[in-house]
Amino acid sequence: MSKLIGPKKKPNINSGDYHLIVNDDTETVKIYDSLGALLRKLPARAKGVRGPSTRVWGGDTPPGLYKLGVLYISKLWESRTGVWFPYGKYCWDMVEQEGQENERGRAGICLHGGGSYAPDPLASYQKLTHTHGCVRMHNKHLEDYILPLTHVKRYGFWVRRGNTVWVSVYQDID
Repeated sequence: MSKLIGPKKKPNINSGDYHLIVNDDTETVKIYDSLGALLRKLPARAKGVRGPSTRVWGGDTPPGLYKLGVLYISKLWESRTGVWFPYGKYCWDMVEQEGQENERGRAGICLHGGGSYAPDPLASYQKLTHTHGCVRMHNKHLEDYILPLTHVKRYGFWVRRGNTVWVSVYQDID
């Protein structure tokens, strides 16, 4: 087990909020409710294609506290255009809360599915390949376990819930 660093701040969790804890060492994400009860433990990849440094584009996901922001949902016809190929069906912007992207010259960190070199980036259980600095999960897990935390379906459309989903990323020291 390697030495990990994580957020400097604690999330301000209110009733109805959730907390995802990403651990690069174990390649997992744990989902907790606002009372601190563990709801689920799932595979997740926070390793970058350019190696363990969080200070280079394509490196590991920068450690720290984030909030899940805007959700992007790809359309089937977009998946092969190159725009959504690496992200899969669901992609949430991860909004930094500690300046961890800015201080490393990074931007655009997201939580997404997909598979950069997968034959079908929309497959339910694609290979969890390295990213360019994001957190990757299986498309099916995002759809079944993360999407209901952030959105509710009304009249056929996904509508943002009024809660916050916090993300704490624990990463190897670089």
